[in-house]
Parts: sequence; C-alpha cells; structure tokens
Amino acid sequence: MASRKVRDEKLSVDKVAQEAGLNKYFLDRWVKYLDPANAAKVPAEFKEWFTSQARSESLEFIFVAASLAEKIEKIEVPEKGNKPAKGQNKPNSLMKAMVLDDNAPYRVPPAEAESRFLIGSAKQDLVEMRKELDSRKKKSPPQPPRAPVVSGAGQGMKVYIRGNPMTKGEDAPKGFLQVLATTTAPQPAPKDYTRLDLAKAISNPENPLTARVYVNRVWQGHFGKGLVNTPSNFGSLGSKPSHAELLDFLAAEFVKQGWSTKWLHRQIMLSSTYQLASDEEPANNKIDAGNVYLWRSSRHRLDIESWRDSLLNAADRLDTTMGGPTFNLHDASARRRTVYAKISRHELDGLLRLFDFPDANVTADKRTSTTVPQQQLFALNSEFMVIQAKAFAERIAKLGTTDEARVTAAYKLAYGRLPESRELELGLSFLKTPNKPEDKLTRWQQYAQALLAANEFMYVD
Repeated sequence: MASRKVRDEKLSVDKVAQEAGLNKYFLDRWVKYLDPANAAKVPAEFKEWFTSQARSESLEFIFVAASLAEKIEKIEVPEKGNKPAKGQNKPNSLMKAMVLDDNAPYRVPPAEAESRFLIGSAKQDLVEMRKELDSRKKKSPPQPPRAPVVSGAGQGMKVYIRGNPMTKGEDAPKGFLQVLATTTAPQPAPKDYTRLDLAKAISNPENPLTARVYVNRVWQGHFGKGLVNTPSNFGSLGSKPSHAELLDFLAAEFVKQGWSTKWLHRQIMLSSTYQLASDEEPANNKIDAGNVYLWRSSRHRLDIESWRDSLLNAADRLDTTMGGPTFNLHDASARRRTVYAKISRHELDGLLRLFDFPDANVTADKRTSTTVPQQQLFALNSEFMVIQAKAFAERIAKLGTTDEARVTAAYKLAYGRLPESRELELGLSFLKTPNKPEDKLTRWQQYAQALLAANEFMYVD
C-alpha cells in the first residue's frame, strides 16, 4: 500500500507540473520539503503552512510556494564556498532553507545539475572542456620547490589553569621556554618573537640538546639502536647513554661541521665499529649478550620501505626517479620507491601495517619489529611478490648459460655473496624437478621467489 501511495503521489506531481508549466524536479523537492514531518526544521515563513490542515498529498503547497516566490527571488545567494562581500548580509534562515541546505527545494547537486539540466551542445562543450583540462594538467610543469614558513607573528596564548582550556589564566608572553632557556639564547622582545626566532634558539650552537638528539637518531638509523635508547627522552627518566663521550664528541663535531648530515653519515659508516660483522664470540657474549658496547654488529630487520625497494632493485624494476607525485601501494605493479607512497592517517595501507609501519597520526621515535605468520604468507602468495619473482627470474636467465652460473648470479644479486656448496646443490636439484600441472609459476620463477622471500633477504648482518 505504501509503495502504491508513493507512486500515485509521483504521478500527481508530474501531472500538476505539466498542467501548471512548472519544473517537476523542483516541484518534487517542494513536496518532500513541505512534508509535515519537517515542521520543526523549517524557517518562520513556513509556520503558517504547517499549522494549517493542508497535507502534501493535496498539493496545496503550490500556492504557498507562489506566495513566497517574491521573497525568495529577492535573496542574493552567494556562490558556495564564498563569503558574503563587505556590507552584504550573511545568508539568513530563509536563504539557507531555500537554496543552501541539502534538502533545500531550490538546491541542485552538481551531479544532478549535469544529468538533468545540461543538454545538447552545452553537454558536449562540458566534455570538451574536461578533455582540455586533463590535457593541460598532463602538460603542466611540476610544482616548484617549497619550504615551510618559519617567520610570522601570531597571537599569544593564555595559561590554561590545570590544563583546562575553559579556565584561562594570565597571558603567556611570547619567547623561548624559560625553563630551557640559557643566558646566551637569543631573546627578542615578546611582541616580536616569531617561529624563526624559535628555530634559531633551538639550533643555537650553545644549545647541546638539539645536536645530541639529531646525532642519536642518525646513529639509531645505522645501528638499529641509539646511543640513548629512548630517542625522545634525554631527561632523567630516559635511558643513560651507552657511550656518553662518543655522543658528546659526535654532537660537538656535527655543529662544527655546519650541521652537515652528510659528514655525520660518513663519520659513522667509515668507522671500524660500523663495519663489524655480526659473528658471535662466546667470551664476549658472556660479558655483553645484548651487545651494548658494540663488540659486533647487531642483526636487524629491514624496515618495510627498504625491504620493498630492495625487492624491486633485485628484480631490476626499481624506479629511482627523484621527486614527483605519490603513488598507491594497492597497485602491485608500482615501481617507484616506497618513500613516495601515499600514507593515509585514516586507513593505513595493509602492506605498511603488516610490516610494522608506525601509526601516521602520532610521532614515532623508533619502529617496533614483530614477526607474525601473515608476513610470510604475503611473501608466498601476494601478487607483488609474484611480479618481482617473475622479473628476477627473467633477469637471472640473462646472466649465465648454465643453471649453476645462474644460481650463482642469483645469490650475488639477492644476498651479495656466493652460494655455499649445499645451497648450490639444493638449487640445482630443485630446478631439475619438472613442474606439476597445478603450478602457476615455472621452476625458475618459484626458485626466484624462494630466494626473495627468505629471511636472509630481509635481515642485515
């Protein structure tokens, strides 16, 4: 019965629109807008209609609309997103109810405007203009380099009593944090203090904290663990430096070298400590099993960005182009470096989440490292791994005339070493075994995937 009633009403609207010369699209929106269920939501001009005995089925709303037409036509409606010009009144309740609200009788959503009201040559013109726009976008030059603004004044803040923003206390004058300030730190007048002044105070050579924190983060990137194992807490509640004098030396020299990150990388990576192997020594292991004093290299797993890039590089598919637009990791055939992948704060990509990429909504001073079955299932079954395995097998095929030569080349590319005799024997034995009917990959492609999915490819010794 309900569906029959709606159908009859629809026919009535169509009939009335035809007889009265009205647009049935807008008339239908009026019917829905003047439904008695909306009585509490409409502006004052419509109260008389809803207090009467009329009902939308009677279609008497046509006369109400006519009586309001003069008022509505005189309203100057600003374009959506534009603020009223100076001296112009803000949209009143009637304007919003008629045009701006989603259920407004005179509102036409852009998609419906195109499908319902754009006809003939106008529709074709829109298609041509869209083609022209797409063409110009493709031909447009890349965006010029940009940098964040570090200067500019803004309003000061008040002290919030007990941290409650609803309970404001005295003004907090602009300036560097007094609890951290030194007598030599630049202290301009509060009214002139800007973000540039703050940056200069933080990077002041006499401020030891900034350089120490930076050096510790770079060290952590190379060794998997910082000299201070709480990279965001150098206070009394944080960990003590394992090599305090080394940290002080590197921080002081880093500042002397003009805060050169390249110098810092070179200083660390050319050291004998960085070049140590991860081989165990029973005597040392008894004294320092956690390798706090760096008597060997600590084995650590590649982060997801480095691992994915290494897979692409082994398969000879890595696009090393610098800069440019981001890409979607859902595209298994994407070849760009992972650093250019799109990162969503609302829904982190499944690949990143699976391999311990940090929450994009908060800062992360270091990465956790988990081992779960889903990680190996990805290495065995994902489309991305299959694409790399096929490309790796194709690359290997060009590097030798015999299976033995190709296996040796595969180990050099994947692991940077020659295969041991047992590994070579297993590889050749596997490659000689004929494919099964249910196999989707060739023997070489399966072998290539096994090499790429192995732990040795993911871990750094």
